[in-house]
Amino acid sequence: MAPPRNTLTAATGPRRFQIAPAVRRAVVLKIGISGPSGSGKTTSAVLLAYGLVSGAHPDWTPEECWAKIAVADTENRSAAYLVGRTFLSSALVDGKVAERHVTVGEFLHVPFEPPYDPETWIDLIRQVEMSGAEVLVLDSWTHEWAGQGGILEIKERLGSDWSHWAKVKPRHQSVKDAVRNSGLIVIGCARSKTDWAQEQYQDRAGATRTKPVKIGLKTDQDSTDDYEWGISFRIEHATHSASTDKDRTGLFVGREDHVIGPATGQMLSAWATAGHGPGSSFWT
Repeated sequence: MAPPRNTLTAATGPRRFQIAPAVRRAVVLKIGISGPSGSGKTTSAVLLAYGLVSGAHPDWTPEECWAKIAVADTENRSAAYLVGRTFLSSALVDGKVAERHVTVGEFLHVPFEPPYDPETWIDLIRQVEMSGAEVLVLDSWTHEWAGQGGILEIKERLGSDWSHWAKVKPRHQSVKDAVRNSGLIVIGCARSKTDWAQEQYQDRAGATRTKPVKIGLKTDQDSTDDYEWGISFRIEHATHSASTDKDRTGLFVGREDHVIGPATGQMLSAWATAGHGPGSSFWT
């Protein structure tokens, strides 16, 4: 016996689906970056954002590119400390990765103080969309989940009963939907819960010694957070190099970890707009 239709389809008949060959369309990138404190998430995100804009607009001046980047800063305005600093970083030169000095210009800075309730995050995204920016860096995305007035605090105020999540999760989902549906490229920086390990090394005399090393564990956000990003980078504290936990682009599959720079953004911009995939000449 066939299961009954729901009342909507019973009244209107079967839904009609469009069936056609798949078309590769331009992608509005959503990128996650996680790592322990001091691993370089903010610097990596800002240089990545610059590469994304300069890759999309190769004829623009650096000043024009920086003006299209907005950083929502929940970290006591620390992102502004980067302005004017120069980094030796990767960039694309004649289609190849090369090291170049990059000076951080005047991006759009959005100091973001608590409370970090879901509706305020949505207001933030909408206002940055209207500012004319092309890339939004959320630093730190962790505060939406675990910050003052964030999701965990909202749930705690309601009480310990598990059923209260039914009231909280839709508000959390509304923020994730705002990120996913935004016309902005979004880079979300999230803290990793940290631990310490002992690492062996050889000193100048050749003796084997040990030193404590900070390591990142689980990302301090919703356990389903990785689903929101097309690509997720995880940064290692000691070397500031990034590996990929998730990569829908295929650009980083089988590649060694690397320090994120403008070249990373330029490669991702080219893939998003023109469809570069694995085996691209960027890596050769």
